[in-house]
Amino acid sequence: MSLFDAKQLVALSNLAGFMVYDPQAPGYRNGVGTFTRPNVGLVTWRGPVDPRDSNPGEFVDGVDVWIEVEHVGASFDAGALDLLTEPDIRAAWSSARRLRGAYDGLVLEVRESDANTLADVGFDNGGIDQPALLAHVGSHDGLVRRLYDQSGGGRTAAMTTDAQQPAVVDSGTAIELGSRQAIRFGATTSTRLEADAPTLIRDLAGFTVFAVARSTDASGAGRPILRVDGDGNQLFTLRTNGGDWQVGGRRVGSDAFQILTGPAVNTSEDVAIAARIDFIAGEASLWINGVEVAADANWHDGGNSADAAASDVYIGREIGITRQFIGPIGELFVIGSVLSNADMEAVQGDQMTYYEIE
Repeated sequence: MSLFDAKQLVALSNLAGFMVYDPQAPGYRNGVGTFTRPNVGLVTWRGPVDPRDSNPGEFVDGVDVWIEVEHVGASFDAGALDLLTEPDIRAAWSSARRLRGAYDGLVLEVRESDANTLADVGFDNGGIDQPALLAHVGSHDGLVRRLYDQSGGGRTAAMTTDAQQPAVVDSGTAIELGSRQAIRFGATTSTRLEADAPTLIRDLAGFTVFAVARSTDASGAGRPILRVDGDGNQLFTLRTNGGDWQVGGRRVGSDAFQILTGPAVNTSEDVAIAARIDFIAGEASLWINGVEVAADANWHDGGNSADAAASDVYIGREIGITRQFIGPIGELFVIGSVLSNADMEAVQGDQMTYYEIE
C-alpha cells in the first residue's frame, strides 16, 4: 500500500494502461475513484489518511489518499514534478529517480574508469537501477558522461571529456544522498556537466529552480549547483558563496547582477534548496527544506526576460574560473513559472521525504 496526496493521485493518470477518474475534477470531487489495468485487477483508493477507514472510496480534498493495489509488484511511482498542475518543465535532471511518471527514458550514461566502457542506466521501480550501475562499474569508479533530461525537452547535461566528468560511483561504492543515488562534483576544478539549453529561461515572466544537494566545502567564492550564462554575462546562479547559500542573477545581460544571500551552509547536512525568481514583480526568494529563508521584494526592476537567451548552462561549476560546487547533487530541475508557496512546500516536502532529510 502506498500513500499519495491528492495531486499525486491525479498524476497516476500519466501511467500507461491506467484509466483514472480524477477526484479533483468537477463532478468527481468526493466521488469514488476507480483504476483498472489489464491482467492486474481492481485498484481502489480510500481516505482520509487511515487505510482502515470504514468508508473506503471516500475522498476528502486536501488530505492524504491511500491507494490499495491488488497486485504484488505493481508500481505507482509519481515523481516530484507530478505534484504540480501542468508545470512548464524546462529541464529535469536526477541521478536518483524518475521525476515524472510519464517519463520513459534513461537516467544516465556512465563510464567505468578502468576500461572506459560506457553503459546507459535506466530505472528499477521508479528509482535508478543501482544494481545495473554497480555491476557495470565493478570495483572501479563510475563517471557520468550524460545525465538525461526528463522534461521531454532534450536538454541532456553531458561531459564528454573524461577528466572533467563527475562521479556517481567511488571504487565500487555508490555515491549517495541519504540512501539515494547522487553525483559528486568538485573532484577537480573542471568537474561539471553542460547542457545545450539556449531557451532555458528565455521569454519567461519568472522561473523556479529546485535541487537536492550537500555542500561538503562551502569556503571560497561562487560554488554553483546551477549556473546559466547568456548575453555575455551570468544570468542566474544557485550556489554557495563564502560559506552561505545564495541566489544571484539578472534579467538581461546589461542589468546589474543582483544577489540574495541566505543562511550559512552546514557541510554535513543534505538540503532541499530552491530559488524562485519573479521578473515581472522584480522579486526573488530562497527556500530550504520547505521554508522561505530569504526574500527580496526589490531584487531588480520589473520586466520580462525576453532578451535573456542562455548561451551556456553548467551544473557544478562556474566556467572560465576555478569555482566548482563541492559535494553530491541528487536532482535538479527548472520550472518556467513562479510557483506558489503551497507548491514550493509540496515539492520540497516530497524531496525531503525521498532523500530522508529531517
